[in-house]
Amino acid sequence: MGDTVLIVDDNSAVRDSLDMLLADEGYQLHFADNGEDCLELAEEVRPDIILLDIMMPAMDGYEVCERIRQTSSLREIPVILLTALDDKESRLRGISSGADDFISKPFDRNELRERIRTITRLNRYKLLSNERRRFEWIMRVSQEAYLVVDERDIIRFANTRAQRAMGVSTQSVESGTVKFLPTVSQSYRPEPNRAWNAWPYEPNDKDRKRYLIRRHGTGTPTWFEVVTLQQDDTTSPLFLIHLKNVTRQVHDWRELRLIHSVLSHKLRTPLNNAIGSLKLLGESRPSSMTDEENAEYSNLAKESAEQLEASINDLLLFADAASLLAKGSPFMVGALPEMLEELREEIGNITIMAVVEESVAGETLNLTHAGMQAIMRELLSNSHRFSPDSNAIVRIFADHARGDTSLANSIAISVIDDGVRMTDDELQSAQQPFYQGRAMAYNDVRGVGLGLAVVSSILWEVGGSVSIRNLETSKGVLVELAIPIASRQNQ
Repeated sequence: MGDTVLIVDDNSAVRDSLDMLLADEGYQLHFADNGEDCLELAEEVRPDIILLDIMMPAMDGYEVCERIRQTSSLREIPVILLTALDDKESRLRGISSGADDFISKPFDRNELRERIRTITRLNRYKLLSNERRRFEWIMRVSQEAYLVVDERDIIRFANTRAQRAMGVSTQSVESGTVKFLPTVSQSYRPEPNRAWNAWPYEPNDKDRKRYLIRRHGTGTPTWFEVVTLQQDDTTSPLFLIHLKNVTRQVHDWRELRLIHSVLSHKLRTPLNNAIGSLKLLGESRPSSMTDEENAEYSNLAKESAEQLEASINDLLLFADAASLLAKGSPFMVGALPEMLEELREEIGNITIMAVVEESVAGETLNLTHAGMQAIMRELLSNSHRFSPDSNAIVRIFADHARGDTSLANSIAISVIDDGVRMTDDELQSAQQPFYQGRAMAYNDVRGVGLGLAVVSSILWEVGGSVSIRNLETSKGVLVELAIPIASRQNQ
């Protein structure tokens, strides 16, 4: 759609003449025959330019022009005065009233068209320039990290927060040679990998989010969600990028999930035992129970209560630990079978078959014991929950990672269960933090996928990776973990 032109003249012959001259130029034409109607119509249609006759009754063109410049919503609209006057004084008055240009009657067709075309183009540039200055000012003073890249990924603008996050200077940004993704990849891990394939354009899966993750020694890793907005109203595509710090949200979400997972297993057994024993004691008559039975049930209730207290104390310590997964002793692969047996007893109704290759048993991972325990608890819990018969069979294998060069110096741990298969949408989204899939009926589970998202977030922070797929020839899911070996991890 072309520019909007408002033509104001009390002479209908002039209006008709201008209509014929401009009709083939693609403009949206509007007409008024007096000053008051001009101001009212201008507010309504917000024209790109106003052609305004000077000699009109009641309110002449000079006064209309002055009123336009005094109105905040109209003052940026360019005004061309139409005049039969050719004296210097009339032109000076027109300039003082705020006119942008003059066209003398009778009109030269080519001159009229060129004047309109030139003035609307210059005004558009002026408006864009003003908008850009306002945008850059807002971005510079913002407490959030914002930047702009072009389709070649070259950074065209970055506010102070973004420069600080990326570790670049204003001078390097202004040089026009710094690319975003290679620069941030020096300090951050872009995850998940598939979401970055089309950068800086949107991922093929629009629901897939992009993250940048940076580890700080034993401190809490920093997470940025990378949100992009493509600007198509420019000569070449530009992308506004918001580096949204979601560190607190990710870690709060994950700790809440882990606490919930521990609660569901550690507290259920002692609580059920204590309640069951107390019910038997309360419902039985003294004469129907021997002293030995009374003592046995009382002792079971006491032991269950003590176990419950110990579990609650462990949970309180867990909740108070600011960086539970980043602190503590590193995990040795050879300890995996023992850990799995403890988790089997904790979860119940699950069969675990584990094989750890002798060549990797002595390797230490770039992951704490607490981190590995959290990962295995999540995966085994998922297998148990999604087993329709509530008796999952899980096979686990640990060996050196092979194939992809990016997995060199890593341990591969495969977890294979015999539960339900996942849908394509669930496979695509299961690793996204905050993801919760469809509700399932199995074992009263209300959400799926959360365990896999927790696993992904832990591994991404230590330089590892995770993939998931359905088994091809049978029911069940295969989860493959790649965890860096601590002694060979580049610091």
